Parts: sequence; structure tokens; C-alpha cells
Amino acid sequence: MRLNEKISPSKISGLLLLALFIVFIPYIALCFYAHPIADDYTYNQSSSFWNGQMQLFLHWNGRYTANFMIMANPILSHSLTGYRFAALLLLGFIPISIYYLITSLVDSVIAPLTTLFIVLLLEALILSMLPSLPEGIYWYPGSMTYMFGCIVAMFYIGSLIRYYKQIFIINRNIHFSLCVFLLALSVGFNEVQMILFVFGHVLLWVNIKREKRPESTALFMLILCILFSLIMFFSPGNSGRSSCFSTNHQLVKSLFMTCLQMPRFFFSWVSYAPLLIASILFAPISFKLSKRSFLFKRMGEFKPLFLFSLLWVILFLCIFPAYWSTGILGQHRTLNTACFYFILVWFLFLHAVYSKNNMAEKVTIVLKSKVQISLTLLLIGTLLFSGNSGNALMELTTGKIAAFDEEMNNRYRIIYEAQKSGVKTVTLQALQNKPTSLFVLDLQPGCNHWINQQEAQFYGLEKICCDSIINTKDR
Repeated sequence: MRLNEKISPSKISGLLLLALFIVFIPYIALCFYAHPIADDYTYNQSSSFWNGQMQLFLHWNGRYTANFMIMANPILSHSLTGYRFAALLLLGFIPISIYYLITSLVDSVIAPLTTLFIVLLLEALILSMLPSLPEGIYWYPGSMTYMFGCIVAMFYIGSLIRYYKQIFIINRNIHFSLCVFLLALSVGFNEVQMILFVFGHVLLWVNIKREKRPESTALFMLILCILFSLIMFFSPGNSGRSSCFSTNHQLVKSLFMTCLQMPRFFFSWVSYAPLLIASILFAPISFKLSKRSFLFKRMGEFKPLFLFSLLWVILFLCIFPAYWSTGILGQHRTLNTACFYFILVWFLFLHAVYSKNNMAEKVTIVLKSKVQISLTLLLIGTLLFSGNSGNALMELTTGKIAAFDEEMNNRYRIIYEAQKSGVKTVTLQALQNKPTSLFVLDLQPGCNHWINQQEAQFYGLEKICCDSIINTKDR
């Protein structure tokens, strides 16, 4: 090709898409180093699958969908390969679910390569901004309860949009039945998604009623959403689980702590450089959507203040339940759900902003082709070397991940040797390498902590003890 020959836009898009794939290399690599710990070992292997479901529902929580997934944990079959493959599958299902949602919204008004780039960019932003990457992807109980819940929710929302647009799978009745099934599954994953769905369905019903359109479907889905939520809320297991936390159900404290945490996460997310760059690059896409998509033209009529408020509502609904139920924010699994929905609503908010006073068109004029390419390359670079991706890349290249993997494999060897020789008490060294990209909870000093007890029971031992060696590497 001659030097002065221009590269076609499709080739440029393909090269940028290929460059974006590089961002996912650290996340894919981490899948092959994931290890079970803590809650992975708390489920009884000896009881039947359905008996396990009933025990969880009656004595621990009402998360009927999440419980189903938890009892399908590959580690219950002693398959470490299956455990790691589950994380890899999760990474693959995120873009598939987002692609289904986006194509449900915009049909084919955007070029396929552009759509694929948007989908992968959204996944890259989500992965990089997750408050807890290990609990979001690599720790099976957390990822299946929260991240997989978001994935199923994308399929539900996309299917509901297609139902309203009369784009049916097979026919109207089958498609509607699919929507009901996906709604039931989505609600049954966790409490924060349950609350988000009730709130979302109320908004949908109110908006349709305000526009004086036929509201029977929206009202019916709202009623179903409430009914599925009541199954979760009034499950016998919730009272048993609640009794484990002595500082819960303190309204003033819960509200106060929630109000403190909301600005923390909001400003840390909206000030994240890749999200800011992506927000600028979204202007030309917003402009095209306003011109070519009737649905996005209608969305552009929303008041930006309303969508801006929704961002704060998402944070509140995902933070307050944790404080109310447990008294602490603790793990950031609920914030992973908030992050997923926050990013999607953020771009809807931007679309509403760009739709006012022809702002999208004005920004698009400034963003010439070379500027867009330069910003896209900058976006990919900042995504790779910042956030969770940058942290994972650092821990992989410094050998911390490999050292952690070797320590865990050594533990398995000691446990298996004890099983063969009939030894019932095993003492293991405290982990010296605790990568934040993977690690969740280690064994605790002594023999009597619940994590130690559950792991001992899982492997058929009487005790698994952990020495109290000082962890100098993690000081």
C-alpha cells in the first residue's frame, strides 16, 4: 500500500477494535489463577441439590436464583478447572448481554463494528471500575450472586424492550412468557437488584401512564416484580441470616452512612479518566442515535436532571440495604451491581445532555476523524494501565499472582496428603502473597474460625488450622 493512500474507515475501526481486545488480556489471565475460599466451602456436598436449595431458602436467604447458581459451584465437584472456567464464561457473557440490550435499543442504526466496539468498551469500563473485581468475577459466590444477576437483567430489559417494539421471539405469547421468566430470575439474585427492579418498574408504569398509553403490560410486570420480591423478602431464611448481625436495622445510622458513601463512589467514578474520555467520544454516537433511532430521540427528551438524579438513586438503593441489613458496608459486592447500572445510566444521562441545544452536533464537528482516533487510542491506553486492569497487570507482571497460585497449590498438596494418610488435623501457613485482583478471604489464625471449619468439613478433616505467622510482605 502506498504511504499516501488513506486507510479505509472500516480498517481503522477493525484496528481499534483489535487494540481494545488487549485491555481484556489481564482479566482473562486472572481466570487461570482463581481459587475457592470461604463461602465456596460452606455448602454441603453430601445433600442433594434440591435439598440444598430448600436449606438455603429456609435457613439463610431468599435468593432463589442465586442459590440455584451457588449449588452449581464447580468446586462442590472438586473441579478447580470448572471453577476457573466459570469466571471465563462470566467475562464472555457480560458483552453478550450488553450487546443484546444495545441491539434491542438501537436495532441496526449503528455499524456492526461500532456496536461491537461500544459493547466491549462498556465491559472494559465496568471491569475496570468495579469496586471489588475479585468478588465481581473470580470469586464464584460473589460473581454468581451479583454480576451474573446483572447479566440476566440485561437479557430481561432487552427482551422487554423488544416486546414493546413488537420484535418477538417466535410469537407474542412465547416472548412475553420469556420476559416473565427472565424477570423472575433477575429478581431472585440479590436484594439490591430486587429493589432496583421494583423502582424501575414503578418508573416505567408511571411514565407510560403519564403519556396516556396502554399501561396493562407495564402494570402487570410491576405486579409480578413485587410478587417475586415478596418471595425474597418474606423467605424464612432472611430472619435467620439477619440474626447474625447485631448492629443492623438502625435507620439513622444506615441513612447517615449511606449519605457519606454515596459522594465517595459517585465522584470516584465520574472522575475516572477513561470514563471521561469515553463520554467525549460518545457525542458523535449520541448525534447519530438522535437522528436515526426513534427510541433514542425520545430518550433525548428526558430532562438531564432526572437522569442525573437516577445515578444517585442507584447508589442509594445499592448502599442503604447493606447498612440496614448488616450495619456495615463490608464487602463491595452490592457496589458492583451499582457500578454496572451506573455506567449504563451515565451514558443515557449524557445522551440527554448532548440532545439539548444541538450539543452533540457541536461536539461532533470538533471531533474530527484524527481527533477521534487519537482519543480512542488514549482511552484504550488509560483503560489498560489504570483501575482494576492496571492493578491486575502489575500483579501479574511482578509475579504476585503466580506466587499466590503456588501457595494455594501447595495447600492442596498438604490437604490431599493428609487425606491419604488419614491425618485429621492439618496446619497450613498463612498466605504471604495476597493479590487484590483475586484474593478475598484467607484462613484465619487458629482452628476455630468458620472459614477454617467449613474448609475442614469440605475436605473431610476434623480441623484445618492456620499459623499466626506475620505477613511481612503485605505490610
